[in-house]
Amino acid sequence: MTLILIFVFSAYEKSNAEEASRSLVVYFSWSGNTEALANEIQTQTGADIFELIPAEPYTNDYNTLLDIAKNEKAKNSRPAIAKKIQNFEQYQIIYLGFPNWWADMPMILYTFLDEYDCSGKIIAPFVTSGGSGLSNTINLIKALEPNAKVLDGLSLRSSKAAHSDADVAKWLSSLGMK
Repeated sequence: MTLILIFVFSAYEKSNAEEASRSLVVYFSWSGNTEALANEIQTQTGADIFELIPAEPYTNDYNTLLDIAKNEKAKNSRPAIAKKIQNFEQYQIIYLGFPNWWADMPMILYTFLDEYDCSGKIIAPFVTSGGSGLSNTINLIKALEPNAKVLDGLSLRSSKAAHSDADVAKWLSSLGMK
């Protein structure tokens, strides 16, 4: 009996490890709020993690950043990403995180969605914001990735990002991922 239980437990651990290795948290964070939320998702899922870093760094000045973000959106810019994700095709679940900028995703997320084919993958978006929530980003992601399954997103106010463990657990559970 003990041998059987060890085998069953071992198979369960392997299944969870395989699921985690097929998951990737991809995020962009300017202030650190989205990064905190991404790290919590990574902790709870065991997924790999990748930060979208712009090839040309953004300013540290918030007011200047607002102007840059607004200008990028108006021009439909695609800021270059500094590094590439290795073996992206191995991932089945993509937790996609970003701050809400001007009721939209930062334009570097559009770069990511242009450069990486998410066909056949599951995308679980998460966002931090001052109060705008997900805005219309779920529909935008669905339009940009029509062959992916886009799940309900998690939206947290930026002030809650550092203490998001319960919110993340509830969200993952609602998606059937925990």
